[in-house]
Amino acid sequence: MNPSNSGSSNLEFGADKVARLAALEATQAFDMIDVHASTWSIELDPDQTMQLYSSYSNVTLRPDRERVIAEIGRIAQDEFGGRVTRNRTTILYVARRAV
Repeated sequence: MNPSNSGSSNLEFGADKVARLAALEATQAFDMIDVHASTWSIELDPDQTMQLYSSYSNVTLRPDRERVIAEIGRIAQDEFGGRVTRNRTTILYVARRAV
C-alpha cells in the first residue's frame, strides 16, 4: 500500500486528515492523536518566485531548467503584476506513544 495514494480524496496523504488519522490509529502505537492546521500566505516578487521554484526537484532535474525558471519570472512579472501570492497550509499531527 502506498500511503501517498491511500486517501479517499485528491489531497496529498499528509493533508488528507481522515486518511492520515486512520493510518496512525491503525498502528495502535498511539493513545492520543491530535491535528492542527494553519493556513498562511506569502507574497513574492518575481526574483523570489524564481528562487522558490528553482529549489523544486521537478524543476532542478529538467534539462531546460534555466529557461523554465526565466519563464516563471516572466509570468510572475507580466501575468501577476510582479506580486505572486502563495497560499499555504501547514498541518501538524501530534501523537502520544502508547505505553
